[in-house]
Amino acid sequence: MSLAIRVDEVRAVLLSDGWHVVADDSFDLDRYEFTDGEELAIFVGDQSPLVPSTGFTFVEEHPVSRELLGTRICGPLTALLAVKLKGHQ
Repeated sequence: MSLAIRVDEVRAVLLSDGWHVVADDSFDLDRYEFTDGEELAIFVGDQSPLVPSTGFTFVEEHPVSRELLGTRICGPLTALLAVKLKGHQ
């Protein structure tokens, strides 16, 4: 059995401060890194065995009005506690 989660179906994520609504198709996973603004990597995930290499990102949407809040949230995959999927209650 697999617990396959399609990234294009993620509509909300649970972080330590509560649920966040994901704007349509903005949720994504990839290797993450911090840069100095010149695209030179200062820190890349997985440089230490205690730091995961996979991160997430999404644009937050207001839970009631469905308007974009314009906030892009990013972090290590281990910060996600749960996800809600489209079409699933």
